[in-house]
Parts: sequence; structure tokens; C-alpha cells
Amino acid sequence: MSLTLIVLWVIAVLVIGALVVLARKSRSGTNPGLADGQLRPCADKGNCVCSEYPDRDTASIQPVKLSASNLQVEPETLATLLINDGAKIVEQSDNYVAATYASKFFGFVDDVEFRIDHNDGVIHIRSASRVGRSDLGANRSRVERLRGKISTLQP
Repeated sequence: MSLTLIVLWVIAVLVIGALVVLARKSRSGTNPGLADGQLRPCADKGNCVCSEYPDRDTASIQPVKLSASNLQVEPETLATLLINDGAKIVEQSDNYVAATYASKFFGFVDDVEFRIDHNDGVIHIRSASRVGRSDLGANRSRVERLRGKISTLQP
């Protein structure tokens, strides 16, 4: 075996090992939860989006506007939508739903949270990876997909 091939194998084993360790670490975390009645802000890591803080350029995403047809969306409805989308519900209250998604290959865990604000007529969303610095746009994509599903909900 040439030295180049051995080095490539060592690098591959180290990368896979690091991914396994990070995936295990992500599974041991917990969802962020509410802070003072709001979703928590995103850390400056690039692996999170949140509608609660519109002044954060890279992490900001629009909340879901409730329309006349889905004004009465409740946590149970959101929980069902999330379960049907492959998520696992970890917490639910009168105006809040928290769920996790696990990646198929290594099992990395991402947190997704919804806070229903009937007074402002919106559902705030936060989606974040538990580990790493980048998610390659996965959380923003997930929120956009969920936003589309929520807009079709009927009371």
C-alpha cells in the first residue's frame, strides 16, 4: 500500500470518527425551550434560523402569518404535522411545541420549535442544529417546507 493511500484511509477514519462523536453529542442535548415567553435567539454559528429576532440578518426568518383559514391553529395540530413530517415531539404546552429531527446517516439531532402568538397572528419558528457550525441550509429549508404545510392547515 502506498503512503498516500494509507494517509487517505487514516483521514477517512478520523473524519468518520469525529462525525460519530458529534452525532452522539447531539443526541445527548436538550431542546432550548422558551426564555421569558419567547424562543431563544440563535447563537452566531450559522446553523440556526429563528423568526423571533428579525434584526439578526443571517439567522432571521419570517414567522408564519396566520390567515382567516388557519387562525385557530393549535399545538396539537402542529404536533401532528411535525410527527407526519418525521419529527419526534419532546415538549408541548398551550402555545408551544418542541420537536427533534434526526439525520438519516449519523443521527445528528436538530431542534425545531414553534411558539403560537394569537395576539400578533403569527407562529414563530426556531430550527437549529445542536452541534457544528454550519448546516448547509438544512434548518432554513426545513422551516420553509413546514411553513408551506402550515399554510394549508384548516381549523
